[in-house]
Amino acid sequence: MPGIKAKVTALLEEGLQEQDEITDRILDDTPVDEMKEMLRPVVSWQVGHTLRDRTRSAEQRAFRESPVERDAPRTVTVVDELRDLVSKTFVLDDGTRVTWGEATVEQHQRRAAMLRTHADRVMMTADRHERAAALIAEGGATCLADLLDEPVVKKRQKKAA
Repeated sequence: MPGIKAKVTALLEEGLQEQDEITDRILDDTPVDEMKEMLRPVVSWQVGHTLRDRTRSAEQRAFRESPVERDAPRTVTVVDELRDLVSKTFVLDDGTRVTWGEATVEQHQRRAAMLRTHADRVMMTADRHERAAALIAEGGATCLADLLDEPVVKKRQKKAA
């Protein structure tokens, strides 16, 4: 049974380009039992994301951080806030889930390295967008496609009309 990515790839190869069109085809053409299996990773990701949000909140409380206090000194606060944090989990680079309370020095270092790698990749993506914006501005255009003197996707232009 092909997963969602395989189905998306097949539809792209058929020439479909629009996200909504591809989504609708997958939803319309997939039996319920197969759809449930395909959705398992999506649901699992959302569960993990929600758990991560709760862990992040506990981390911020335990280390006296908030998004606006990033440059403030990072000191551990009261024991009650640490108690909440020690039961929260995080995932290591090999998929192992460990609690803050039981994680070793090496495991915290691995998690930090994993997050820094992710942050570096996000920054690289941000850099590409900044470079694209600079190309557009320097070329006196309104978008990258104008620099190529070609429409990006004719279907999108027709839908907008």
